[in-house]
Amino acid sequence: MAKAYVALDYGHGENTFNDHDSKGVRRAGKNYEEHHFNADVGEKVRKILEEHNVKVLVTQPPYKRDVGLDHRTNLANRKNVDLLVSIHANAGDPSASGACVFAWKGYSGSNKLADAVVREFKAKGIALHGSGRHYSQEGSWTNFHMLRETAMTAILIEHGFMTNARDFENIFGKNSKEYRQKCAEADAKAILSYLGVEYKGDKPAEVKRLRGAKRYEGKRLNVIYNGKKGVDFYSKATWDDAFKVGAATEGFAEVLGLLEVDGKKMYKVRGVSGEVHCITAHEKFVELADKKDEGDYNMANTGFRDVEKESNLQKQITEAKDLGITEGYPDGTFRPDNHVTRAEAVTFALNAYKQALKDK
Repeated sequence: MAKAYVALDYGHGENTFNDHDSKGVRRAGKNYEEHHFNADVGEKVRKILEEHNVKVLVTQPPYKRDVGLDHRTNLANRKNVDLLVSIHANAGDPSASGACVFAWKGYSGSNKLADAVVREFKAKGIALHGSGRHYSQEGSWTNFHMLRETAMTAILIEHGFMTNARDFENIFGKNSKEYRQKCAEADAKAILSYLGVEYKGDKPAEVKRLRGAKRYEGKRLNVIYNGKKGVDFYSKATWDDAFKVGAATEGFAEVLGLLEVDGKKMYKVRGVSGEVHCITAHEKFVELADKKDEGDYNMANTGFRDVEKESNLQKQITEAKDLGITEGYPDGTFRPDNHVTRAEAVTFALNAYKQALKDK
């Protein structure tokens, strides 16, 4: 049986908003290109489809200059793909919000695929614009080239409004990592469903608490990997990128337990601000340290035994020591929660004044 062949169209190009002041938004003096969202979601969809043995044609190279619409549809038609999905984010009145899918009115295959996407959006908890379904037709603003000029099943997906405050946070802001992954999984699941291919994802991670883990608890965890990006850590016990919080370069204040997640070991850890995360337990990337060694670790990294790296105002405290404004106490502590006496305040001010004179 021949592989299914899908065309993915990442709307616009990385230059579109900067060049034409269209297909993007500007917030706090920064430009946000719609294409960057489209390409990120599209590449995630491509990866999922290829993992399911689906052949993919990309009509607009990701993070490249805008390719003309005629070129895109001509390429998809010439390659005789089974279906095309054009990936976008919407813009409009700031009050408008939610995702929606367009298909050419009267085209049963396209509308069947569009309905599948809306079902997956609902299952993922992705907010919809109205019913989530809109129809393209000539003589209307919905007369989209990508749907009109394609010879196969084709849909255009708008994954929310960049111009809406809530949707912006999903598309470009603080929720973008998780939201983009949700969108990609919904798009891919709908495509696979339409093609009759069973989706292999959404299987919960197999998590086991390992015996003897108590001997690890209470220790500090240091990151020893020297790679540029640090070591990925997650909001839950999983290796799924949708739950990746960031990349650690230093470590975590306390180990809460040792887990086996899908056959690989992972530490459950607490950060300096009390947040709980999970990170690989591979000895190449991290190492355990006794709490009694924490003072030495802090001293090497912050200049004081009781000031943890990346804790509140740590950078300012360390800089004050580096500038000679404070030396802390003889035992190597700073005691950040102590009140400052008048004598100490005068000393700080005088040291700062001396440093300012040196800098002139």
